[in-house]
Amino acid sequence: MLRSRLFNPDQHHAVFIFRAMATKLKDYVSHYDILEVTPECTKTEIRESWLRLSMLYHPDLNKEDDEATKKFMEIKESYKILINDQKRNAYNDKIGFYHADPPPNFQKEWTFQGEKELHGARAYHVLWSEEAVRKLMCSDRLRELNWNKQPPAERYRILEEEQKKQNKLRAELSESGTLSLKVGSDRYFLIFIVVVVLIIIVNMYDRQEKKENMMKLLWNTNDYITEAGGVVSRTSLVDSGAEYRSSIFEDPARPNNYWVTPGQIEGLSVPDNSANAPNPSPLDTNIFDAKK
Repeated sequence: MLRSRLFNPDQHHAVFIFRAMATKLKDYVSHYDILEVTPECTKTEIRESWLRLSMLYHPDLNKEDDEATKKFMEIKESYKILINDQKRNAYNDKIGFYHADPPPNFQKEWTFQGEKELHGARAYHVLWSEEAVRKLMCSDRLRELNWNKQPPAERYRILEEEQKKQNKLRAELSESGTLSLKVGSDRYFLIFIVVVVLIIIVNMYDRQEKKENMMKLLWNTNDYITEAGGVVSRTSLVDSGAEYRSSIFEDPARPNNYWVTPGQIEGLSVPDNSANAPNPSPLDTNIFDAKK
């Protein structure tokens, strides 16, 4: 939903204007619906409805009412089409209406164009759902074509032409080996994400301090002999578990920068006993600040 706010410089309030995005295609409103009659109606019923609605929405009787004026123009346009037999027959073909029980004076000439539009209107209701229409055409394209005003036969023709156009474009892309915009953008985005992850991993490895090989360090270290003649093994003088305690996620520039203080989660199950501790925690922030 899009929202904008308009301020009035002369008053201390603002007007909020909302524009909601359509989530469902509007059903086609026929000229019969506008005149509030059925497709089987007679000319007399059309005239009666025209007189009633024109008096109700006439601009002279509804001054400064833009909606009434717009409604009156729609009623007038619908009346001009439905009161004319030739225009009405052509319109009936476009909306796919077939008079199942025509009156005695009903006449309709068969034409190839009329039969074609009648077939297109019926095919539209059978072959095209709202989901299929939205998959084929975007909302901007539908608004550009004034989709709400298009009769079923015209909608079927537009959809068939658009489908042929897209199929031709896909065939050309397939022959040339060119990726479509969506497929290409998805692949390039995936490549971008992989490159970013690799850069992060390489930087993590590069910032680690280069440590001497553990076997080499043990080989170069000798046992320590104390003054009392005791022997301290070289394996005790070398921190052989340092490699297992290190991690590429640890920043050497900030060695004690943990998301969670070590032991904090384990210590939640017991009461705080820091006041009775003989030695303060080496991870205590105050100690680090004091040393600095």
